[in-house]
Amino acid sequence: MSALKPSSLRVYTYNVLSSHLSEATHFRSCLPANLDPETRFSRCLTKLDKECSRGSVICLQEVSRTWEGRLHTFFDERKYSLVTGMYGRRFNGYMGVGIAYPREMYAMKACEVDVLADREKWPLDPRPPPPGFLRRFVRSALSLFPQRLLGSLHPSSKGPECPFELASRRSNIQVSLHLSPPTSPESSFAISTYHMPCAFRTPQMMALHSSLSVRNLQERAKEWGAGRAVLAGDFNLKPDSGLYRMITTGECPKDDKETYPLKKGVEDIGWSPRIGTGMQSCYALAHPGGEPPYTNYAQCRNDPVFIDTLDYVFISKEGWEVVGVDGVGKVEDANGPLPNDKEPSDHIAIAADLKIA
Repeated sequence: MSALKPSSLRVYTYNVLSSHLSEATHFRSCLPANLDPETRFSRCLTKLDKECSRGSVICLQEVSRTWEGRLHTFFDERKYSLVTGMYGRRFNGYMGVGIAYPREMYAMKACEVDVLADREKWPLDPRPPPPGFLRRFVRSALSLFPQRLLGSLHPSSKGPECPFELASRRSNIQVSLHLSPPTSPESSFAISTYHMPCAFRTPQMMALHSSLSVRNLQERAKEWGAGRAVLAGDFNLKPDSGLYRMITTGECPKDDKETYPLKKGVEDIGWSPRIGTGMQSCYALAHPGGEPPYTNYAQCRNDPVFIDTLDYVFISKEGWEVVGVDGVGKVEDANGPLPNDKEPSDHIAIAADLKIA
């Protein structure tokens, strides 16, 4: 491992695509041989081994239980420590996120594994009381009739679900570490990784979790006395979205009807998707043209091909200088959709080289 100077940091983030989510029935445009979980895992390790040799701090998303144990061994053999937070379900391999860091370069001063939704006091409606005897009797009697008939007699009045209700039920975990170079404690930093809930149809819910993610990192950094912070991961949002603008500006205007989460009575209690101080994207700072052309290239089942940027390395506005970022290449050279024989995930890894200012 080539040691970086205490005044520098390389951050590498990669959604590895869970071992349980690469079925050939899902990625129908990809060769089955490139979807085999063991083949993909081996190719992922090749990429991670290169980053370990560079002393990178590595952020991972979609780490499955099947791969988690072997990743601990892999990193330990390279004098790395891996901290994970697993929250998924059986269908996705109980997947989660993790951060790996080189023990010889950084001391871990603090660690938090947070279910973000549990750290918020949500403005939710009170749950209705359990049904009484008469209501249970009527419900039981109605269950004897065909649902088609009942549906025609009583059309559903259920509207879109409340974004606050949806956000409160998500169990996504954010892993946060306070790392410090042993010889330069004044250069300590907080780093978090998160995998944003994939809910494109409910951007208001994603706005809530975006604000939770940024605020959680900022609160941890303040609590730990870290003068700078990094937030890296798969955020499932595009660079031209209101969600991206909220993270980078710290604001979510109320006139952004698509993004701003609304609920009757919420303004009365002073709730808002607050961030305070926005964060900066390393790629946007390093490239005049902004974010890379893509970090995700996939075709799922019969859906259209999706090509866009979903992964980011965000940094606090104070304490960092971006030295450079890794290129992802041209879309036309990717030989997509992914995974393929060169890229074992449907995501491209990205990385940023930073200097402590």
